[in-house]
Amino acid sequence: AFTEKEIEQFNERPEKLVKWVKKNIKIQEGVNSYNVPILPLGVYKSKMADAHSRDIFFVAACRALGITARISKDTGIPQYFTYRSWKNVRFDSKREVKQGKLFISYDGSSLGVDSPTYGTHFSISKYENGEFKLLDLDNSSSKLAFQKPINFDQGHYMIISGRKADSNKAESMVQLFNITTGKTSSVDISNQES
Repeated sequence: AFTEKEIEQFNERPEKLVKWVKKNIKIQEGVNSYNVPILPLGVYKSKMADAHSRDIFFVAACRALGITARISKDTGIPQYFTYRSWKNVRFDSKREVKQGKLFISYDGSSLGVDSPTYGTHFSISKYENGEFKLLDLDNSSSKLAFQKPINFDQGHYMIISGRKADSNKAESMVQLFNITTGKTSSVDISNQES
């Protein structure tokens, strides 16, 4: 659907595709009551979408043009690959979101495993627009947080850790914490009740 000139420009400078999306795709939140992503072709034809569908459209457009792109599992932010690194795309802000670091500690036994797995033994959610939204972290990224502090966007977070206890019951622990720009937050997911 893009002209040959646009395709050439987008391939040479993917940030021009970012500008095209900002200019041409109108965000309509609240209309998509079931939060089902709109297909990229539907976003292109209607020139409107919710923010998540817009992000999916951007990644699909990049890939159709031969630009390596993804939605980061760590942050949920669309990214394209350029000059040996991933570049974050922030449609709603002209400035980069400030970041801090998170270090997760664990005593090695309280959850019943030596190495906790994200999504099974613990999960992290970020508070946005009045609710906590689960982060889709991959296991390798989350395991890294046990070894050294990793980057997270500034904000309010919740971590839930748990294990299966006797007689098919589960024990869990909920902790709230903040990520502050330029600082490292530490959270211990050892079940302190055990």
